[in-house]
Amino acid sequence: MAKHSINNTELQDRIELQVFIEFASQCPLPLLPGKVEKRSPPEPDLLVPLSTGSSIAFELVSANDAAGERRFRDSFAINDALLKAYRKAVDSGSIAPPHDWGGLSVLIVMDEQASRMSKINAAQRAIEILSDMGATLQRLHFSDKYPIKKIVISKNPCADWEQQKPSITVNSAGYVGVPLVPRIESKLDKAPKYQSSHPIHLLAHARSTFIPKWEEGLDALLETHPNTSCYEAVWVYDEADKSVVYASLDRGW
Repeated sequence: MAKHSINNTELQDRIELQVFIEFASQCPLPLLPGKVEKRSPPEPDLLVPLSTGSSIAFELVSANDAAGERRFRDSFAINDALLKAYRKAVDSGSIAPPHDWGGLSVLIVMDEQASRMSKINAAQRAIEILSDMGATLQRLHFSDKYPIKKIVISKNPCADWEQQKPSITVNSAGYVGVPLVPRIESKLDKAPKYQSSHPIHLLAHARSTFIPKWEEGLDALLETHPNTSCYEAVWVYDEADKSVVYASLDRGW
């Protein structure tokens, strides 16, 4: 008998169910995740009974950004390469001593379309350019040092000079933070099409770093979007921390 191969839809369903079971273990509602039912449109994704005898329909949305996560992982390799190149320059005496960088921040702008390896390989070149620039406030643009496009040295009272290195950041590390609010907004836009005889809750989940002040952005969205009332509650579950990090019922929506 031929083995049944799992298609993308089945895989996504399994992932969503696992995420929901984890969420249910942390949710204050008396959910019975062992009896959850997968539903088809126009119903929301899951129908979940409560120990009280009633049920809730859950629509799920993933806020994971695969491209953003990849750039986030790549950023560690790029920053490591920069730090090694900087330390090598310090050891050789080819760059200004660490104490000269007190209060300074260095931004290295690389081409966003460049490959991970080309950015890593450019680390040594970036430090050599920085060495030539010196620890002074300045901004230089480059057209012949791909993937390096620009280096900016500016004031930064939080610069990491006490750890014997300047505060160096690379724009090509990419967007770090899940597109949470836009994903929830897309579900609010579609809310009227979902049909259920049970209350409908929206569960957004992510395993990435959340953007600073995302709660305020979500509060503002729920306050102003015309379809907010289509959902009895909106939840956000952090897959990494295994915790419920937002419950609209606790915030007055």
